[in-house]
Amino acid sequence: MRRLIVSFWVVLMACPGFAQSPESPEPSTGLEYVLLATAQTSTMQEEMRRVAATGYRFVAVQGGGTVFGGSEVVAVMSRNPEAEGGPTYDYLLLATTRTSTMQKELQGAGAAGYTYAGQTVFPTGLGSKEVVVILERGGCEPEGDAYEYRLLGTRRTSTMHEELNAAAAEGFTLVGMTESQMTFGVTELVSILHRRSEGGASMRVSGIALGSSATTLGIGGTATLTPTVFYCDGTSEPLDYEWIPSDGSYLHLTESGRLTAVAPGSREFTMNYWGYTASVVITVLPR
Repeated sequence: MRRLIVSFWVVLMACPGFAQSPESPEPSTGLEYVLLATAQTSTMQEEMRRVAATGYRFVAVQGGGTVFGGSEVVAVMSRNPEAEGGPTYDYLLLATTRTSTMQKELQGAGAAGYTYAGQTVFPTGLGSKEVVVILERGGCEPEGDAYEYRLLGTRRTSTMHEELNAAAAEGFTLVGMTESQMTFGVTELVSILHRRSEGGASMRVSGIALGSSATTLGIGGTATLTPTVFYCDGTSEPLDYEWIPSDGSYLHLTESGRLTAVAPGSREFTMNYWGYTASVVITVLPR
């Protein structure tokens, strides 16, 4: 990961080909910019989150080739060093060559409080170009909204014209458009649209918790992990979470979260849900 921090006393103008956040910081003087460049989208997500924790916010993103024949994703973030006490933001990067997969992931992220910030394309080592979408979450501040997303992918502009108008009639607004290329050379125009969810802030996730019907078991005893999701309106509900089954040294875990104690010891179970993490420790007592 390469990082460059610069300070400008001028406005950063929009550059052709750069995808910019629809809610990027208002133009001002005295901004500090940080440029992040990496060949891996997962690394970019980690760096954006780390830099955002120091007050920076996403401005623009661009994917493309390097002078050495490789590929990089470059993101620009900015902050006002004189501003204090402002909100901090969390970032999520989604990358795929399949629009159906991106659609599903966007819907889940939108329900978790993330909103569209920008998109670009990133050449892969297999000769394809995957769509990279950056999503932003700023907590439960009053101006926040929850969004529902729709992806449109087609090789024909006439078809895209019809689909865009049909989506607009349902209340969707176009927020970004890029070109994606499959491994076998088929090029597709990908458009991302969103509309405010009917649930509004009630759908925006504010946190999660992980409990258990029992945290101490005897050998042969059973318990069930109980994930809970909390929303910005103060409500909560059980979370339908799919666990990876495992036969551990002390406890066996099923896909539904049911535990069976098999030997004395302790084990920590951790779940991750759209940027939130929660865990619980279960102890098995000797006979």
